[in-house]
Amino acid sequence: MSGGSEDPENRTLISPATTPGSMDNGVFVTSNYYIPQPTKKVKWYSTLYIPKMLIIISILQILMYYLDLKMDNRLQLILRFEPKKQQELWRFISYMLMHDSWMHLFLNVIPQCFFGIILEKTQPNWKVILVYIGGGIGGALGAVCVRSRLLVGASAGVYAILASNISYYVLNFTMIKYKKSYCSAFIVIIVSDISYTVIHCKVIKYPEISWAAHLFGAVTGCIIGLLFYGHSYQDKNTSKFVRIFAFAILVILIISLIVLDCLDFR
Repeated sequence: MSGGSEDPENRTLISPATTPGSMDNGVFVTSNYYIPQPTKKVKWYSTLYIPKMLIIISILQILMYYLDLKMDNRLQLILRFEPKKQQELWRFISYMLMHDSWMHLFLNVIPQCFFGIILEKTQPNWKVILVYIGGGIGGALGAVCVRSRLLVGASAGVYAILASNISYYVLNFTMIKYKKSYCSAFIVIIVSDISYTVIHCKVIKYPEISWAAHLFGAVTGCIIGLLFYGHSYQDKNTSKFVRIFAFAILVILIISLIVLDCLDFR
């Protein structure tokens, strides 16, 4: 290279531009200084996530029970599920808002809030509510097919939430940290609940427990969980197969229950 000053327009641009202002007269200029940006202090409560949908539903159920007491159970007559009034479709869902006693209400509200908090931390709110309501509908359909009876209470939805933990466990097995503890706690809860149901049906007997609503609510919730819950599968074919399988089983279940209901099979 010959001596003398070099024309800026003929220089080779070897320094990368980092900002729009790093070019000056056709020559890239880089800065050797770092200017720290001010950061806002994050409040502790801004990162606190509170699962709210099932808590809101639980508060609504408490208010509805109190209101029903003040109305001498007239509200329950409008909202409870009655086999002879199945054309009033809202009853397949609204019966979940009503309860027979404070103990009945307590035994449903506590577990649905507990398991709802666990699931709503890992799944979108709408998916958990879909499982809850779907379990209620499936429980009502199953109960009326087994035995024609009145239904009140959110037990079918609670069992759907509980059983959907199985779906979450299956779909995210590799991501769950404390697998043995998770599985053990789930088994203890299931065994305890079944034991209580058997003792209640054999000894206490009142109020009657609709085991069919519990069973079909749990089955429906488990299937809907497989269909909609997020998963950790990296293989898209496996994910697609699980979704299609769950959808097919759900359709077969619902259609079968509707047909049996229409045939008055009991």
